Formats: sequence, structure tokens, C-alpha cells
Amino acid sequence: MDTPETPVIPPKLPPELERIVFEMTARTYPAGILPLMLVAWRVKSWVEPFLYRVVHLSPYPNGRQHYGFPLMPLETLLKIVLNKESSDDPKFRSFCEAVEYVFLEEILIDPISPILDAILMACPKITDFFTRRPIGSNLEALASLTCLRRLAIDTYNLFSNSSPITPIAPAAANFAHPLFRNLTHLELIDLPARSGSLRRPFYAQLVLIPELTHISFNSAALAIGIHPTLVKIKKLQCIVILGLPLRPHESELNSSSLVPDDRFVYIRQTDFQRDWFDCAKGGGGYWGIAEMFLAARRKGDIDREHSVVLHCSAQ
Repeated sequence: MDTPETPVIPPKLPPELERIVFEMTARTYPAGILPLMLVAWRVKSWVEPFLYRVVHLSPYPNGRQHYGFPLMPLETLLKIVLNKESSDDPKFRSFCEAVEYVFLEEILIDPISPILDAILMACPKITDFFTRRPIGSNLEALASLTCLRRLAIDTYNLFSNSSPITPIAPAAANFAHPLFRNLTHLELIDLPARSGSLRRPFYAQLVLIPELTHISFNSAALAIGIHPTLVKIKKLQCIVILGLPLRPHESELNSSSLVPDDRFVYIRQTDFQRDWFDCAKGGGGYWGIAEMFLAARRKGDIDREHSVVLHCSAQ
């Protein structure tokens, strides 16, 4: 008599582990979120928030993607945020609380300030914000973001509502503003035409940012000029100068006071947008590269005399 075959039971992950796998996939491969939502209702509930985790506000047409992320048209976002009737809807709250990263390009809408205020006030979990446009009118909305940890900004635009060409008075700068109270990473974007004007009184207030641990510049002249201020920032662990292929800074750094500073690293950045989106996917971006580099140098694995320039090309 033949022994009956034992039925083969397909492998099954515990629900808690299954969720971790799907969420990790959604975080690191955002282009796959929509197909994952079709797997099962439970999977949809797990991964759908990741669809809104990164908001790239752009004037480009519908359907365009950037570095694997779906591009949300501004009109779509506004319909969600400005719909008063949906404010008590659990799905609305879930969407708004899912937003963690915001990359703001130049939006061709005037005035943009109240629109940006509405977006920021509706999304309280934003941790990373990148923009080069004037947001002086939005400081209070930004200050409401208690989770904000990383900010990339043109400093003229941060404290001004006008053109970045217009110089800002030192008295107008206020790094003690509540906006900065929880900030740990600050990227200061400076136009080449302004690099010679160091405005040291303006940047002296950087010492007022209480939790600042990482700071970066795309202007070597600016970083070198305010290095005495950086020395006074007690919690500062990492100072990065970002060089572009057409704007290297090595010659400026050769005899600067930054080079002996064990918190300093120079990174040749090839694509600032790709680098930012790499961080949003869970990668370290240039900050992570800088941290690993500095740790290796402090251990003696990298020689100080040959460690000023580091090439970075996020994939």
C-alpha cells in the first residue's frame, strides 16, 4: 500500500515580519509601491503611506518621476490639503502624517506663500525640507514642524521675501528662530556671485542653533570665512564643503584653517538632486559618506594628508 503524500504547505511569513518586508521594499524602491498595493488589502494599507512619504513639488507635467519617486502635481496635493471637508477623514490624516520629505522646486504660481503655508501646516511630520526659493513669509509655518531635522536653503531666501540678489541685513537674520530649535543638519546654498561677500555678522548667529551637528556649504569661501564661528558650535560634528564638477574648491582649501579641523571633509558632489533623493530612499547621501569618512580618518585608516578631497556620486 502506497504511503499517502504529505501535502506541501507553502512557506508563510509571520504577519509582523511580512509587514516589515513590504515596508522595507516600499521605502527603498518607491517605483514599486503601486504594484505592491495590488497584492492584498493588508499590503495596500501597509505600503500606501510610503507613496506620500516624499513630496516633490514641481512645475513639470503629470506623470513624470524623479529618481524612482512618483511626482505629485501641485494641483493634486492642494486638492487634498485645502479640502476642509476631508480634514476629519482618517485617510486624510494618514496621508498628511505620511509626508516626511519635501523637495520644493520653483513653482510658477503667484503668490506661492499661502499655498506653501497650507502644505506645511497640514503635514506635521516633515523631517527634511529642500528649497532655493524665498520663504521668508513661511517661517512660522516651518517653525510649526517640530519634526524638522534637515534643512537645505539659500540663506538669503530664508530670511527674505524678495530676490536673492538683494543683500540681507545682519539684523534681519535670526538663527534663534523656533524654526531651528530641533534642526541637526543644515545645508547653506550660496550663489557664486555672492561668495566673496562673507557677511560674517550674518552667520555669527549660527551658534544659536542648539542641536546643530552637521553643516554643509557649496561655497568654500563662505565656509573658510566663518570657520571661527563654526568652532564655537559645541555640538557640531561634521563640516562639509560640496564641490561641483564645474566649481571645484581645492585651490581655496590648500592653506585654509578648515583643513586641520578633524570635523571637515570635502566632497565632490555630481548631482545634488540625486543625492537628496538617495537620502529619502534610506541611503546616507553625502552626509552618510562624510560620517563614514570622518570615522575612518579618526581611526587612522585614512591618512590626514591625503584625505581632504572625497568624490561622491550617489546612485
